[in-house]
Amino acid sequence: MPTRRQPPPEKQRNAVRQVDFHKTKYGRELLVDTAWLHEMPTFLIDEAHCLRFHEILLVTRGSGTLWLDGLRSTVRPGAVLFTRPGEVRSWKVRDLDGICLCFPALFVEEFFQDPLFLDRLPYFRGGAGPAALPLKPAASARLRRKLLAMRRELKSLRRDTVPVLRAQLHELLVLIAREHARLHRHDTQPVPHRLTTKYRALVERDAFRRHQVSDYARQLGVSAAHLNVLCKRHLGTPAKKVIHDRLAAHARRMLLYTPDSAQRISQLLGFEDPSYFTRFFRRVNGCPPGQFRRRGTA
Repeated sequence: MPTRRQPPPEKQRNAVRQVDFHKTKYGRELLVDTAWLHEMPTFLIDEAHCLRFHEILLVTRGSGTLWLDGLRSTVRPGAVLFTRPGEVRSWKVRDLDGICLCFPALFVEEFFQDPLFLDRLPYFRGGAGPAALPLKPAASARLRRKLLAMRRELKSLRRDTVPVLRAQLHELLVLIAREHARLHRHDTQPVPHRLTTKYRALVERDAFRRHQVSDYARQLGVSAAHLNVLCKRHLGTPAKKVIHDRLAAHARRMLLYTPDSAQRISQLLGFEDPSYFTRFFRRVNGCPPGQFRRRGTA
């Protein structure tokens, strides 16, 4: 078992580039932006990177692939792509254009006074699914009109622009959630709970060195069984799978964006036995680490 002094994967020498939100793009400080990609020549970053804000992109032109935390999503016109803060992404696209909406969580949380609002949105929960939502033409056109309305508001700033933008953003986020529900009509879309939200944050921070649900349950002041019940009810998944999903995301990132061997990665992620790590990775991702690395870098 590696020492607990081992730095987390994000602190390794190969840490990816962090992209901050441009708060003063419009002269005064604003925590939301909507723009066409062709207006943002620096949008497509060649290297792997992660954002410090939420982003929604409606693709209007182009094709290719978005790799997000090592998971592949198809890029094509009419698709909506979602990126959460901290997710490592890279683009393999041609002739990409679209309308991009980005905002730090603070822009929403200050207005709604609800730290769980974004967690209630199924497309911002993260997990093992693709980060793309294919829309039908009518839904895509409706979303495009909403985004362009926000863009017009940003182009002619007024005293009351911020509350208007917050209202527009709220409507847009809810409309996308409805489209997500139509496409995934079998999803239960459970409502987050304070403890499960805290649990996910702890796992996000510590999964590379703590693999047992009981460790987190003890820190949260509940039993492992009760935490598991809460996760099933409010996250729609067992507590153990929350840990496994985060470990798998770390593993995919390191296989794609570092030169470290699978054995070294297994050590960094707290696995006692590299062969167990290989079995774990195959079970979660459907292929062994070496094959995943070859497929992702081809």
